Amino acid sequence: MKKYTFTLCFLALTFLAFSQSDTLFGNRSFRIQGQVGINATSFIKNFIVLNSSNIPDVSPYSINVKGLVGFKAIPSFMFGPRFGVGYLQRESSSNNEAQDNERSDKEKSRDYRLGLEVQQIISKRFTLLYGIDYVYGMNESSTITTTLRPSPNPPFNGIPTRTETKSDFKTNGFGPFLGIQFAINKYLVLSTEAALIKQEGRGGSRTISDNPNNTIAPTFFQSKSTEITLPFFINCNFVF
Repeated sequence: MKKYTFTLCFLALTFLAFSQSDTLFGNRSFRIQGQVGINATSFIKNFIVLNSSNIPDVSPYSINVKGLVGFKAIPSFMFGPRFGVGYLQRESSSNNEAQDNERSDKEKSRDYRLGLEVQQIISKRFTLLYGIDYVYGMNESSTITTTLRPSPNPPFNGIPTRTETKSDFKTNGFGPFLGIQFAINKYLVLSTEAALIKQEGRGGSRTISDNPNNTIAPTFFQSKSTEITLPFFINCNFVF
């Protein structure tokens, strides 16, 4: 049943793609266009390959917003600012009764980007995207473990000991991007892109424990990297 549903959706999208004859720009002397999009990689991955995990979700930006301006003098070009934001939160816990050990892990990350995008129409359906982005990210994680340590006094029952390790890491950087956009119709487009980002990161970690013998000094770390983000993600943008 699921396979037939995906097939019908695919046929409907295909019909819309070839039934629309409008392009994404008009003949007005001045025009403003907005785009609001979501990262549709997971949906399209399930739609095409039926739950295969071969396509990773590379882009951390779940929601994207663009404001573009075009002029009649240069009808093939539009340009303007864009903004992207992503949020991820994970929680897990485990309990080892044999070793009287409990563990809880939490992770939270937020990613932002702000850039300038140029769109150059190269055909009726395809548009070239390029520009530059500033990116900023924050990652926070914590691990809490509870163990029983021997009591030095009778009746020698175990004493619960709570140990918490907190880490935070922040990154910022900038770099150019290059992508392609496909117009399904005048109101719906799909896009993907690659980026070359040079960024720096700073962070630290500290441990707090009920055990007076467990004293761990805080640690601080920093990093520099240049990363290439390949176009393995797809954004679905609504045009208005």
